[in-house]
Amino acid sequence: MSSEMFFSVNEEIRIFLYACIMGVFYGIVYDAFRVIRASLPHNNVIVFFEDLIYMLFCALCYFVFIMELARGQLRLYILVGNLLGFSLEHYTVGNLCVKILRTIATFIRNWIIKPIYKYTIGIFLCAICRIFKGIYSKIRLKCTTLKKSKKSRKKALKVDDRVVYNKNV
Repeated sequence: MSSEMFFSVNEEIRIFLYACIMGVFYGIVYDAFRVIRASLPHNNVIVFFEDLIYMLFCALCYFVFIMELARGQLRLYILVGNLLGFSLEHYTVGNLCVKILRTIATFIRNWIIKPIYKYTIGIFLCAICRIFKGIYSKIRLKCTTLKKSKKSRKKALKVDDRVVYNKNV
């Protein structure tokens, strides 16, 4: 067996530490998705596709890591290093960063975006709604007028013995 098939202990430790760092990177990317979800609420379909993108991104990074640093060999300590790095980031710095970024995003949304929306886009949309409301009321008035004229056309025949409506009978 060639010596290239096996890793020395120093190489394994170095790869394990790199795997831990990569796990921290996974956690940072996941925290970015968490902040986006908190600041821009969306439905379950979009959350599914976000998770799918995240999973494919992590799988691609893991594949490149294995191919470049581990000579294409799957090793359990690489997976353990990834999980350890992700867990450490997620349960320590990650939660604190997400809380801070959510607070900043909420502040920006409530004090910057909403007033801009209220005084620019909101006014524009209100004007459009008023225009369409006026058009709708005019159309509705025309429809009721047509209905009334239709009803007046359907008046019953006069009841009179002198009036002959059908000469053939």
